[in-house]
Amino acid sequence: MELISRRLKYTTIADAIEFLVRNTPILDGHDAPPAWINYAGAGDFTELGDRMVRLLEERAGLREGEFVLDIGCGIARNALALARRFKTLPYSGFDVVRFGITWCRKRFRDRPEFEFRHADIHNGFYNPRGRIRAIDYRFEYPDATFALAFAASVITHMPYGEVQHYLAETARVLKPGGRAYVTAFILDDHARASIARGVAEFRFAQPINHAFTEVPEEPEVAVAFDPGVFERAVVDAGMSVERFYPGNWRGDPPAEDGQDGYLLRRPA
Repeated sequence: MELISRRLKYTTIADAIEFLVRNTPILDGHDAPPAWINYAGAGDFTELGDRMVRLLEERAGLREGEFVLDIGCGIARNALALARRFKTLPYSGFDVVRFGITWCRKRFRDRPEFEFRHADIHNGFYNPRGRIRAIDYRFEYPDATFALAFAASVITHMPYGEVQHYLAETARVLKPGGRAYVTAFILDDHARASIARGVAEFRFAQPINHAFTEVPEEPEVAVAFDPGVFERAVVDAGMSVERFYPGNWRGDPPAEDGQDGYLLRRPA
């Protein structure tokens, strides 16, 4: 029933939401979208956005005036947090959920430095009618455009081939010396020990094409990688790993974010 309801939400109901957002003020919001159209995940919308911006500052060195790309921008959780934090920050985000992008464009119509694009990528979870395969999608930006790109809770839902492609596209649109901050689930020795002790949030017991999934029937729900596999994909994409940050999903010890984080860099 949950799967059927989700598919209905992102097809028929999504069309109705798109119409209401585009043509009426019913679903307008200032600091956040109405809760029932928010698809950014569990937790406090504003708090989670502010936390991601803080991590981008502390871990990736984000500063005023840098051109930022938000890969899988959702319904503006991070964009709103960035707008609260910075006065001048050129920003572009793309996402697969059309009504989310429509809501973002409407909310930011008085901030022209914030741009949002709909990517009609097929996703069994969020965009089952999408026309483009993720592995074929070319980010709609010229080479060497951004100082910083980030993907929060995106790679955690993608199979290995799509991850390879997204990392390569991320490297392509970064300026030389540009940084990328991505979150992931990484099965290093510490994570596997936490799983064995029963303290981790996920088990990732099912192997699937160079990765591991939590739900075999819906592999995109949560996907994890061995560190060597993921970091090899980073290098093959043309970037280097600068630092790794373990996440709270491991259960022990406490961390600043729920997912693991990587700071990556395109060579200068």
